[in-house]
Amino acid sequence: MHILQIANFITETSGGMKQCLSALQKRYLQLGHEVTLIMPCNKNSQGIENGVNVIRLHGVPLVGSGGYRVILRRSPLAALIQELQPDVVEVSDKTTLSWIPQYLRSLHIPCVVISHERTDLAMKRNTPGWLPSAPFLKSWQTSLSYGAPLIVCASQFAAKEFDGRGMDVRFVPLGVDTKTFCPQQRQGNSAHIELVYCGRFAPEKEPFLAVEALRELVARGIGAKLTMVGSGPLETELRNCAVGLPVEFVGQISSRSEVAALLSQADVGISMGSVETFGLSILETLACGTPVVVSKEGAASEFVNSGIGRVVNQNAVDIANAVVEIVSNESLTEVRENCADLASRYTWDKTAGMMLDIYSDLLENVGISQVAS
Repeated sequence: MHILQIANFITETSGGMKQCLSALQKRYLQLGHEVTLIMPCNKNSQGIENGVNVIRLHGVPLVGSGGYRVILRRSPLAALIQELQPDVVEVSDKTTLSWIPQYLRSLHIPCVVISHERTDLAMKRNTPGWLPSAPFLKSWQTSLSYGAPLIVCASQFAAKEFDGRGMDVRFVPLGVDTKTFCPQQRQGNSAHIELVYCGRFAPEKEPFLAVEALRELVARGIGAKLTMVGSGPLETELRNCAVGLPVEFVGQISSRSEVAALLSQADVGISMGSVETFGLSILETLACGTPVVVSKEGAASEFVNSGIGRVVNQNAVDIANAVVEIVSNESLTEVRENCADLASRYTWDKTAGMMLDIYSDLLENVGISQVAS
């Protein structure tokens, strides 16, 4: 089976979406399928990378997004689809690429839209008050529904965007590479509480809350340090905010094993993004045996419980209180074991298998013999 992935809003080093696509690609290839990825870049190019046919089309840069681009010209993309003749298409952008399901319907090519984000909440947050977002959302949703795609969501929170839209929504949780992200030997007993934030420095990730929680702990006379892993458009502001506090910015780390090592050494991970539709970095932190503090808003509250962390309101005081509760737990060793145990239930093999089952059903419905998965 030839699976075509089309995505906007990703870069060579971007986070969750890129990780998801790469993990699925690896499993698809292992099972004997052909994979092509079309993504935006500053100039057109094509080549085989790790077995995947990667096609880069010129994309328009999004100002203030930290390097994201989007493919806006339809004709080159439509021509590529016709040339490639894939069996199924995964679309990882339900806004600027919302026209694709309808186009694929005319070609009798099955299509799945993976909902990586809550577009309604993102627009509400980022759209100026004088610019109504409802017409844009309605236009995109109409395009999607007319194309009759199957929507894949990783959580109930992600699926709420489609309530009452009459779309076929399937739930496919994401996974974690537990060979890389696993508990490691901790290096001695630090006199400080070691906190870690891992993610993009972008508004939707709420990175300032990690810094402010540290400020609250320090104000209480509690020894704590914070490691900030990542980069993004808010980096300069974050560094200014952290002046005078024990915060270390280690930048974007390309080595996943190095990230895993940092997560394993931390006492608590902080991830307060309020629009997370799953939370890959949270799952990776748990897989390393590190408890987490997450927001009540977003999808993480669907799998984080008191046995592996805390679900709190988005304010520094509540986050700091949660950190103290976690590290004061006499059964912290058991908590760490619980974290790794929960994460082990989420595998990329399971995710890819569920996706391939969906594709088998779709191909049967268009008269193509079922593919082995």
